[in-house]
Amino acid sequence: SIVHIMKIMTIHFKPITFVFFMILMIFIGAINSLNAQIYHVGAFAGVSGSMTDIGQEISLIPSGGGGGISARFGFTPRFNIYADVLYTTLSGDDQLASNETRRLRNKQFSNFAFEGSVGFEFNFFDFAPVGFVGRSSVVNRGTPYLFAGGSFFLHNRQNIAVFHGWNVDPNTNVATVPVNAIDFASNYNTSEVVDNNFAIPFGIGYKYIIMDKTYIDIALGLRYTFTDDLDYNSPTRTTYEVEDRLARSPFIAEILARDLQNIGGSGNLNDNDWFAFFKVGVIYVFGDIPCACGQ
Repeated sequence: SIVHIMKIMTIHFKPITFVFFMILMIFIGAINSLNAQIYHVGAFAGVSGSMTDIGQEISLIPSGGGGGISARFGFTPRFNIYADVLYTTLSGDDQLASNETRRLRNKQFSNFAFEGSVGFEFNFFDFAPVGFVGRSSVVNRGTPYLFAGGSFFLHNRQNIAVFHGWNVDPNTNVATVPVNAIDFASNYNTSEVVDNNFAIPFGIGYKYIIMDKTYIDIALGLRYTFTDDLDYNSPTRTTYEVEDRLARSPFIAEILARDLQNIGGSGNLNDNDWFAFFKVGVIYVFGDIPCACGQ
C-alpha cells in the first residue's frame, strides 16, 4: 500500500540523497529558459502527522493541523523557487500505535512546529497560470511536481530538574533516615522551553488551474528533522542532584531504576524525529508569462 511504501521511505531513505537528486533535476529543467518570471502568493491549510518514539509509527496518519502562507518565484514553466511559512500542532498517543509494546507503555505528547522553509520545485509538465485563458500554447491545466529544500523551525523542548534525597516529615520538616533501599524521595520537575532546529522538507504535489492567474495547490511534504525531542522523549537535564548520603549502595541501583523510568527515554534514541504536512492551498499568480514554447 502507499502508506507502507511511505513508511519504508521514512525509515530507510536518506533525505539528503533525495535533495541532491531534486536539485539536479531542477537545474536540468531550468537551463532551457530564464526569459520571464512570475510570482505566486497564497495561503494553505491542512493536517500534520508525526513519526517519533511516542505515538503512531507512521507520520502520514493525521494527528494535528495548521496552516500558513506560500510564495513562489517562477523562472520557467518547469522551475520554481518557493518560500513557505507554516504553523502546525504535533501530537502522539501510544494508544493509536499498532505496536502492542507502545500501547502498553501508554505515553502521549503534544507539541507544535513554526517553520520557515525555502527550496525548489520541479513541475512534470509546463505550467503557466498567467494568461491561461485564451492561450493556445498553454495546454496543461494541471501538473504534478516534486519539491525539496531546507527549513528552520521552532518547537517546544522539555527541561527536567532531578533531585534524590531523604524523605522529609511534613509535620516536623525533618529528614527521616531511610529504613530500606527504596525509602527516599525522588523529584522530577519538568518545564517546557522554546527551542529551534533545522529540517529537510521534501515531497510531491499537484497544481490545477481553476481560473486565469489562480490555481489549487495540493501537496504532501515530509520533514526529516535534526532533533529527537519533538515528543519530549529526550529531555534536557538542567540540574541533577543526589544527596551525599544516598550516593552509595544500595541506593544507587534504585536511583538508576527511577531515572530510567522517568528520564531514560524509550524507542530508538539514535533516530531523529519526522513530521509530515498535507496541505490544500489557493495560489494567485502575477507577473510576466514564462514561455518555453518558442514564441
